[in-house]
Amino acid sequence: MANNAIVDYINKESKKGHHISKIKERLIKAGHKTRDVEEALAIHHHKKHVLNITSLSIGIAVVIAIVIMANVDWDGDGNVQPNTSAQNTNTQPVANTNEQSASEVDELMNAAINNLDSNRCYRIKNSDSMVECMKAVDQAKYKTNEPLVIGAEYESIINHAIETKDISQCDQIKDERIRKECIEAVEFRNRRSGTVT
Repeated sequence: MANNAIVDYINKESKKGHHISKIKERLIKAGHKTRDVEEALAIHHHKKHVLNITSLSIGIAVVIAIVIMANVDWDGDGNVQPNTSAQNTNTQPVANTNEQSASEVDELMNAAINNLDSNRCYRIKNSDSMVECMKAVDQAKYKTNEPLVIGAEYESIINHAIETKDISQCDQIKDERIRKECIEAVEFRNRRSGTVT
C-alpha cells in the first residue's frame, strides 16, 4: 500500500510544475523505497487520468446542452417550443422571417398588455412596435393614465441597443423604468440570438 504522504507530495510538486522524474528522484534520495514511490506515482497517474475523463465528460455535457438550447425557441413567457427553422429543407428562397404581420404584432401587444408582461413585447421584431408595446404595458402595469414617456432620444437609444445587442447602450437612459425596459429588451433579444451580454 502506497504511503499517502508520498502521494500528497507528488500531487503538490506536480501542481507546481515539477517533472515526475525529478520528483521520483528526490523521494528516493530522501530514503523512500523505490517500490513505495512507484506505487504512489501509479496512484497519482490514476487520479490525474480520472480527473481528465471527468473534465472531458463535463465538456461533452456542456456541448450537448448548447446544441439542445440552440434548437429551442424561448418565447419570453417561460414556454419552450422546438425551433423548427433549422428543419427547412426547401431549396426555394425563404420569405424574410424578420417580418411580422400586423395581426401578429397586435396579438403580441394585446397578450403583453392583458398579462401585464413586457417580456411578451420583446417578441415583436420591429423595435418601434416593441417600444410602443413596452409603453402600453407600463401604462397598464402602473394603472395610470400617464403613459410611460419615451422621448425620441430614448427611443433612439433603445432601438440602437436592441439592434446592436449592446446592453451598455441602455446606461445612457436616466429614467429607471425606461432603462429597465431597455435592458430587458436587449437581454431578451440576446437570449433569442444566443449572444452573451
